[in-house]
Amino acid sequence: MDWVCTVWVVLGVILLVSKLLRFCVPPPLWYFSFRKRRAMRMGLAAFAHEHQTLQASWPGSWVYRMDSEKCVVFVQHRSELSHPNWSGYVVWHDREAVDHIGISQFRFGTQPHHLVERYESVRSRDGGWPAGSIGPWWGKE
Repeated sequence: MDWVCTVWVVLGVILLVSKLLRFCVPPPLWYFSFRKRRAMRMGLAAFAHEHQTLQASWPGSWVYRMDSEKCVVFVQHRSELSHPNWSGYVVWHDREAVDHIGISQFRFGTQPHHLVERYESVRSRDGGWPAGSIGPWWGKE
């Protein structure tokens, strides 16, 4: 076996292991950034608090965007539907608050940036999010 075949085999093994680990490792541990880990943890907690009868699908959840003030997290609903739903959350870094920006399937042209743009335009126009923030309730039952 020459070195080119060896490289392809190693890349295949790395890809397979990374896909398998994605199902075993919780989403807050996928990111090196403390802010992204915290945002994913708070987004999953907000999802669990709002949707007590639903479960989150870890492999389909992700941090969409991060800036100096906030992170945008999308949590996938665990479902038997062919087109899954995602709940969007904005996690603020400076306060213990999470804004729920909506639920979408991201099909027929709807993309994550559409929800984020709508959220930003409403916040800039009205000075706040009409649904209000969720929290601070972390660790309180």
